Formats: sequence, C-alpha cells, structure tokens
Amino acid sequence: STDLSVIEGKVLATSAGPTPFPPQTVTSGQTLTVGGNEPPAIKLLIKPADAVQWTLYYPPITPADAVLVEDCRDVAQDGRASCLIARAEWLLRAGRVDEAQLNIGDALAIAPYSSDAKALSSIISLVRNDKAEALRLAKEAVDATPDSAPAWLALSYAQQADFKLESALTSAQRAAELTPSSALAFARIAELQLSLGWTREAMKTAKQAVASNPSESRAHMILGFVHLAQIKVKEARENFEHAIELDSTEPLSRLGLGLAIIRRGKLGEGREQIEIAVALDPTNSLLRSYVGKAYYEENTKERDPLAATQFGIAKQLDPNDPTPSLYEAILKQSLNRPIEALEDLRASTERNDNRAIYRSRLLLDEDLAARGASLARVYDNLGFEQLALVEAMKSLGIDPANHSAHRFLSDAYAAQPRHEIAQASELLQSQLLQPININPVQPQLPEKDLHILSGAGPGRTAFNEFTPLFEGNGVQLNLTGIAGNNDTRGDELVVSGIADRVSYSIGQFHYESEGFRSNNDLKHDIYNLFVQAQLTDRLNVQFEYRSRESNQGDLRLNFDPNDFSIFDRRRIEQDTPRLGLHFSPSAQSDLILSLIHTDRTENLHQVDATGATVGADLDSKGDDVQAQYLFRTHLFNVTAGFGTSEIHNHKREVVDISGAFPGGMCPPFPPFFGVCVFPTKIDTTNKQLNAYVYTNVNWPTDMIWTFGLSHDSVEDGPLDVKKFNPKLGWQWNFTNNARLRLAYMETVKRALIVDQTLEPTQIAGFNQFFDDFNGTKAKRYGIGLDATLRNNLYGGVELSKREPEIAIVNAATGQITFEDQRETLDRVYLY
Repeated sequence: STDLSVIEGKVLATSAGPTPFPPQTVTSGQTLTVGGNEPPAIKLLIKPADAVQWTLYYPPITPADAVLVEDCRDVAQDGRASCLIARAEWLLRAGRVDEAQLNIGDALAIAPYSSDAKALSSIISLVRNDKAEALRLAKEAVDATPDSAPAWLALSYAQQADFKLESALTSAQRAAELTPSSALAFARIAELQLSLGWTREAMKTAKQAVASNPSESRAHMILGFVHLAQIKVKEARENFEHAIELDSTEPLSRLGLGLAIIRRGKLGEGREQIEIAVALDPTNSLLRSYVGKAYYEENTKERDPLAATQFGIAKQLDPNDPTPSLYEAILKQSLNRPIEALEDLRASTERNDNRAIYRSRLLLDEDLAARGASLARVYDNLGFEQLALVEAMKSLGIDPANHSAHRFLSDAYAAQPRHEIAQASELLQSQLLQPININPVQPQLPEKDLHILSGAGPGRTAFNEFTPLFEGNGVQLNLTGIAGNNDTRGDELVVSGIADRVSYSIGQFHYESEGFRSNNDLKHDIYNLFVQAQLTDRLNVQFEYRSRESNQGDLRLNFDPNDFSIFDRRRIEQDTPRLGLHFSPSAQSDLILSLIHTDRTENLHQVDATGATVGADLDSKGDDVQAQYLFRTHLFNVTAGFGTSEIHNHKREVVDISGAFPGGMCPPFPPFFGVCVFPTKIDTTNKQLNAYVYTNVNWPTDMIWTFGLSHDSVEDGPLDVKKFNPKLGWQWNFTNNARLRLAYMETVKRALIVDQTLEPTQIAGFNQFFDDFNGTKAKRYGIGLDATLRNNLYGGVELSKREPEIAIVNAATGQITFEDQRETLDRVYLY
C-alpha cells in the first residue's frame, strides 16, 4: 500500500517522505520491497535460459548484526577482505551486481582462495546464465573451505541449474549439517526433496525448517506446497497465509494460496491470488502460465483472449519454458483450432528436451511423457490415427508409469480391429496409475463385443476433453446422445466429482437399434460405479463395479446378404467388481495391484438350416490377480509383474432335432427311437499364469532399446501350453524429424476373464496382443519409419509379419494340433 516515487528506476521517496536509505536502482529481473524501517530489499530472479526458474534468496554469510562499513579502505589489512566480501554480499542482495563484483575482485586480490568470495561469484555467474562457470566457482569455494555452509548452498544452486537434483540435495544437506539452526538451509532441502517427489521426506524437513526459525517465510511456503501435494488443503492454505504474513511480497506463496483455494472449488477467489502473484513478479513465466490457465478455466468469451495473452507473455519472458505452449495448445484445441494447437504442442515437446529430468520444480507442471500424450491426442483429433499411435507409444517408452499416455493409447487402439485386449488393458493401466481426478469413467470403454459401428453410438469423449486444468472440489455432468432411423437410440450419462481426497464417477450407457433387416436388433445397458481415494501421499485405492446386459439377434454380415437367421438370439448378463491399489514407495517406483472378479451368464438360441435348434447356457465365474512394479531413472526404466487367473465354466446345452422332421415328430426307429432332445452338461476350468520383465534403455539419448521376457502358462481343458517369450525393440531418432523402429516378439494368447492385462501391450510401437483363440502361439516382426517431412507434413511406412500357431482341439478325441498361419500388415501414411 506504499506509494513509491520512482525516477529512472531509482526509488527516491515514499508517501511517508524521503527514505532514510540511499536510492536503489532496480533493473530487469529484480523486485524491490520497501516497508517499515527495514532497508529496501531487492530480490534476484534467477533465469537460466534452459533451466527452471526460481527466486534466489542468497543466504547471508555475515552475522545479521554486523556493521556495514561504507569504505573498506579504512579497515585493517587483515580484516579488509572480510569487509569487502560483506559489502559485496549486501550489494548482491540489493541487486547491484556490478558493484558487488568490484568488491569481490578486490577481496580476491587480497585473499585469492576466499571461499565466500568464490561462492558470491558463483551466484553472479548463475544470474548471468553461465552455468559452467557457476559450477566451477562453487566447487572451488567448497574445496577452499569445506566447512562453509554458504559455499555448499552456492554449489546446490549451481547443481540444480545443471539438472543434477540429487547432487544439489546432497550439497544442501551438507550446508544444513554445518549450520543446524539454519531454517533457510532446511527449506532449501525440503524444496529439492519435493522436486524429486519425496513428499514424506520433504514434509519432515519443512517442519524442521519452520521449527528452526518460525519467522522464515520460505519455510512456511515450502511446507504449504508439501501439504498441497498431499491434498491437505486446509493445512496448505494456513501455511501459505502465514508465509504471506511474514513476507507479503513473495509471489510463490500467493501462487500456492491460489492453488489451495482452487482445490477447494473456488476458482474465482483462487485466480485473484494468482493475479496478485503475477503483479508481484510480472517477469515470471511460470506465474503467467498459471494465471492464463485460470482464465481458461473460467470458460467465457471474455476470458479466453486474456488467457491467450498471458500465454503469449509467458513465452516471451522465457522462450525455453514448454509450459505456456502446452496450455495455449489446449486453449486452441477447445476453440476448434487443432492445427495451431498441434504447432504449439510440438513446440512444447521440443522445449521440454531441455528439462527432461524435471517432473516439476514443485510438482506443478506436467512431465515429458504427458506432453507426448497431449500431442498424440491432437493428432488423433485431426484424423492422424497412425501417427497418434506412434506418439502415444513413444511416450510410454519414456515413462511407462504415465497414466495419461496409457489412456491415450487405449483411445487410439479403440479404432483398430482385433485390438480389444490391448485397448481394455491400456485403460486398466491408466486407471490404476492415475491420481485423484474428475475425469468421467465412460461405462462402455472396458467392454468388448458391442457391435456398434464407429460414429453410430453415443460420442466417444476424448480423454481430458471436459477435464479442467486445475483439480478442485466439484461435480460435473457429461451427457451425450444419438438418434437415428431403424429405431436407433443411444445415450451416455456420467456424473463425476471430487471431494477432497476422494473422486468418483457414476455412469450409464444405453444403446438400441432394430437394425436394417429382420432379427438384426441390438440392445445394451451398461452401468459403472468408480470410486478412488488417496489414503496417504503414497497410497491410492480404487473400487469399480460394472454391470452389463445385452440382447441381440443375428448380427453376422455374410457374403450372401440373405444368409442370416430369423431365430438366432443371444443374451449376456455380466457383473464385474474390481479392486485396485497404487503404492509409490519412492518418486522413481510404483507398485500397482488389480483384483477382478466376474460373474457372466450367456444364453444362446440357434436354429440351423435343417430346423434343428440348439439352446445353450454358459455360466462363467472367475478371479484374476495381477501385480506390477515399475522403476524408472533418466537412463532406463523397468516393468516387472505377474498374473494368475482361474475361470470356472458350467455349460448346459440342449440340442433338439425334432424340427428337422415333418410335423416335428421324432422317428420311432433307430437311431432315434422317438428321442430328438439331447441335453448335455460340461464343466471346465481354465487356469492362466504369467510373469514378465521389460526394460527400456534410453542410451544414447536418441535411442530406446527394449528388452523383455515373459513366461505364459495356459491350461484350458486338454490344452496345456507353457512357453518363454522373448521381446526385442529398438527406436532410433536418427534426425530431429525422423525415427526408425524395429521389433521382434513372441506371445501366447491367454484366456483373460475381462480381456485386461497389466503386461505392456506394445514393443517399439507394435501391438503384441490380438484377439486370437486361447493357446495361440505367435511371432511378430516389424519395422517402421516415421518422419516429419516439413512443419505441417508427416509421413511414414510400417511393415510387419505375424506367424500364429493356432491350437485346434478335437472335441471327440481331445487331441490337439497346431495350425500354422501367416499374416502381413503393410501400412503407408501421409498426413
């Protein structure tokens, strides 16, 4: 609320009169705080051109009550170097870097090995984006005085700028060991721990920082972000408000407060806090991106231009930040400008290469794999189906634990024939890995064999199409419908919401049609209940219940259009409860568990050309248990797991051949003796067991090597198949715009109770699970080339060969033979 009189960047006076302090010069990248009787404080905004921004509060290296000498020439020779360094530090904290450098140079002339002087010089080099020099000077400072806390903190900042977060954390921990009462050092440790995803450790350290010095605003701010990551919104808001009370000029505290308020479902109030953050630090690209997101979220014609303006400013402030390009692409996609959205998403992905290690500085931004998934969705919206598959699969090669990449790949598979297992499996993996969110769970997505032509049913909503960019408490309704001739009607209604640590989705799907001929009718009713709860910052549990009822006539399409039955009927009733668990023991590892039970009844009634009828009732009950462990580093990732299932089938069949005889009378002579009805009962048990391990090695940086091995065991009546299956894949970005893919894999088709598995579905972009007969052994070879020929021209070629060995069981003798087949799939595309 203080009015400042500023001439040529110098603060000369306030509304209370002339300041008692010397005039201060404010330059680009600095903020000035004036208040009370404290000296004006100029803060430096560190902006390396290819690193994450952060506001640097350099820790003091002289006592707070030290007397600042105006002219160090009057100081004795043995204390002159310390005087110059103390003055240089004051000048540096005030933003007067050039003057500080002169004092540091004079100090080094007196004491060439001064650790404090080199630490200050390291910070100056960092401000000027000379990361190599900053790292060299910081290391020299530590070597000169290994027990200097400021030297270790300077090294921590230099290592962070070089994307070595673990090393930066180690250096900050060393500084804290040397100064056990330093709240600033502990706050620095907590910030780095949170950046690495170590939420629990960050919580402990942030509390320690607050306890060391309750008046240190940054400690409260970091504690607020930790609470926000744990969805402890009330505590987070209290932390941010306390931090603002201690330092009302800190923009990140305002950002955190805004996010906490939005998390409670108060978008407008939260947006106001983010606007204040932007006002406090107008040159911060990240803050501009977030206020643009808030404008976009308000979803009005007046706000959309404001959002676009903020994203544009953010890109100008930090041309290497991928965040504003990502959000602007989402904005343009919602405005039906997909080509411009594609251009922005490509720019976001290219810029993200410079920050590939980061998920986020404070877990606020999306990572590289998520950007790849968003890019693929836009390709899909433009009709670039093959390129969409390639981009989604590339994202999973980078991070197999990314839920959004799994979900997009599931959506992309939906249009591919014989990919039902892969589509449903990717959906399951996405659900198990996802955080609390308001995404609607579409009831029909996990179901197969629906016989609805693409575009002829209720619209398939794209992933995240109606999802807000901010997660907050609230409820949303999604309703789609269709009506057409032949008495075709369909609708899908889903209510989803978030309540603090719980998200839910309740939906129903209905579709019916009389078809285009007799007995061609079809009717589906599917219901879905999904609930997910975040019990701790590392543990998520979810429960899903699906119920399906389907009735249909003869839907076959034969070469002869008159070759169909007016009597054949099929009815399906199925209930499937599922329990899922996601545990993250560390930021680099995830454990997911899936327990599925199914109870299915299928009724068939068929009449053949002779008039004989077959009525069959098949009851199937099964249980499926699967577990998977994912570990990832910058150079490689590992996916390992196992699964076991057991399905009990009870089949009751009645064959009535009386319709084949005149008058429906069964002949009294052999072999009938007046008996034309033959009932049978068959009980079978299917047992499946599989185990697997896959690793993707990102070395060198333009290559991804995939190595895998699985073992499958299939016991289905007389069928008993046990086999080890090798997997090999290679992807090479031999230019910035072209990628070569090679793959070889062997598989065994298992009997899956709901056609869902946690095992990776693809190798180097080639699907490995097809809807074959149970027990089918197959080999697949593939080569593909994908290229960006120009900025708006994409093309590629994919050649593959598949060699299935289909198991054929002789029903009379139980003898099993394998029939060799060959499949080739060649595809060329130009978009």
